[in-house]
Amino acid sequence: MEKLVSAIEKNKLDVTKDYNDWRDVGFSLTCLGEKGRDYFHRFSQFYHGYTKEECDLKFDNLLKTSKGKRTLDHLFLHCKKFGINTSSNEFPVESFPEDIQCIIQDLKNDLNFPTDYTGGAILVAAATAIGNTHVIEVKKGYVDHPILWLAVVGPPGANKTHPVSFAVAPIQERDKRSYRIYKSDLEKYEILKDTKTKDLLEAGETEKPQKPKLKLTIVSDTTPEALVGIMELNPRGGLSYNDELSGWVDRFNRYNSGGEVEL
Repeated sequence: MEKLVSAIEKNKLDVTKDYNDWRDVGFSLTCLGEKGRDYFHRFSQFYHGYTKEECDLKFDNLLKTSKGKRTLDHLFLHCKKFGINTSSNEFPVESFPEDIQCIIQDLKNDLNFPTDYTGGAILVAAATAIGNTHVIEVKKGYVDHPILWLAVVGPPGANKTHPVSFAVAPIQERDKRSYRIYKSDLEKYEILKDTKTKDLLEAGETEKPQKPKLKLTIVSDTTPEALVGIMELNPRGGLSYNDELSGWVDRFNRYNSGGEVEL
């Protein structure tokens, strides 16, 4: 965003001369909350009738009615009409739905989460949640699954862990609930497994108890063999989540199924 505004200021371009364009620029910037107000002034400043008071009043009104109107993607497309192209290696946050863009921006502003780390982690979390339930037909006769690989690389102190933890937290909470249910069912099974059929019927159990199986979506510290067994119990798919990339690679050489499963 800063790169886009700087290019407009350098060339002194009025990208808001039309009222509808001005309004839509403001709608897009409301995704950034109050930080968008300063950008709105900077986008509007080269209009011949610009005043700070009118610009503030307009942004106040837009904040109240903005939800779902425009996204940052609209803003970038609009500026391209004026020859402002900010193509770079920056993560394309504008490709996300508006609500997700705002989450990423809020985490950047409030907690200093790098946008590329957060955006990549959200994509992986979404792919994990979708699993094998949906595919996309890339072209006729060829479908693809939401299978993503993410390696977060950065120097010490670059805030690599927290964005990923934030994105996968809802799935981890679901796994924890599944684990609690599994533990309860396992305790019940251990009590009933050696009970005679007659006693089971008298206790209200109509069938011989079956040992429960733990189904997880997110696993870590597993060997390839152990991961295969875990995924057999979860045909929907899952996520292999590892704190260190080197540790994940090293585990490929551990040919045993004794890897611990951590929640």
